Amino acid sequence: MTPSLHGTTPSVPLAAGLLLLILQGCAVVLPPEMHEDRLERFLAAEDYRAALDLLDNLESARFEPLLERKPEIAAAANRAGREVLGQAERLAADGDLALALVTLRQARDRLPDDPRLERQIELLTATRTVELEALNTDYLRLEAASLLERQRLIESMSRLATGPGELPMGPEELQREARALARALDARAATHEDPAERQALLQLAQALVPSEQRAQTLAALQPSTPAPARDTPASPTVADLQQALAGDDLESAQRICTDAARAGTDGALAALCQDIEQRLAMQLEAWLEEGRRLYATGDIDAAIDRWRRGHELAPEHAELQAALERAERVQERLESLRDRNAAVRTQ
Repeated sequence: MTPSLHGTTPSVPLAAGLLLLILQGCAVVLPPEMHEDRLERFLAAEDYRAALDLLDNLESARFEPLLERKPEIAAAANRAGREVLGQAERLAADGDLALALVTLRQARDRLPDDPRLERQIELLTATRTVELEALNTDYLRLEAASLLERQRLIESMSRLATGPGELPMGPEELQREARALARALDARAATHEDPAERQALLQLAQALVPSEQRAQTLAALQPSTPAPARDTPASPTVADLQQALAGDDLESAQRICTDAARAGTDGALAALCQDIEQRLAMQLEAWLEEGRRLYATGDIDAAIDRWRRGHELAPEHAELQAALERAERVQERLESLRDRNAAVRTQ
C-alpha cells in the first residue's frame, strides 16, 4: 500500500520498512508526490531559491512533470527580483536606506543569485555608510557645542555658588566628559581627507581640551596666505554697494566690502559693510537650516542648491561645506544607482 502525501500517516509496516532501509544504509528515494508538496510550500512562501534548488537536485527521467515547471518558476523569480529592485530604489530615493537594504537582503535569501541585487546592495551600503558617518560627525559637533556652552555656564555659576552642591555638575565631571569628547573628535578628524573638515573637528577638540600636539596639527592645516594681486582695482563706492543690495546680490556686496576693506575707503562704506556682514551671517544660517529641512524630507537637489549658494558666499563656513559635500556624495551614489538599474532593465 502506497502512503498518501497529503495528510495520511504511512502504515506501520511501511514506516518500519523505511526505517530498516535507513539503518541498513540504503538510499531512500522520496516519491514524486512528496517533492511536489515541498515545491508548493516553497512557492507559497515565494522562496524561489529553495524551489529551484529542489528541482536542480531531481533526476530528469523520474521527475519530468516537476522539472517542466522550472522555466515558469525562474520567470517568476525574475519578476520578483525586478519588483524588489524597484521597491528598494523608491525607498532609497525617500531616504529610507536601512529599510531598502533590509528589503534587498531578505529578497536575496529567497531569490536565485542575481548580480542586480548584489550591485544595489553594494551601492546602498556605501551610501548608507557615507550618510551615517556624516550624521555621526554632525552629532559630535552638536555635542561639542553643547559641552562648551555648559563649561561656560558652570564656570560662571561656580563664581556665585557657595559650595559644589549648588552646581548641576562638578567641574571634574565636566572635564572628564570634555576629554572623552575631544578624543572622539580627534578620531573622527583622522578619518577625513578634507583639510577643512579635519580642521573644524580639531578646532572643537582644541576648544574642549587644549593640546600642544593638536595645536601643531592645526597650524599645519592652516591655508597659506595668497599673494596680493598685482593690479589694484578701482576703489568701490557706496553707490556700488547700494546697487548690489537693491538687486539682493549678496555675493557682489560681499566682494565690494572686501575690496573696500583692502583699499581702506571712507567710513560710510565701512559702516554699511558691517551691516552687510550681519545680514550675510543671517542669510547663511537661514540657508543652512532650510537645506537641513529639505534634506530631511528627501529633497536632496533643493538642499544642495541652498548649501551651494551659501558655500559660494562663505567658503570658510565649515558646517555649510560639510553639509554640501555630504549631500553631493549621497546624490552621486543615488544617481549611479539609478543609472545602473536603468541599464539592467534595458538588458
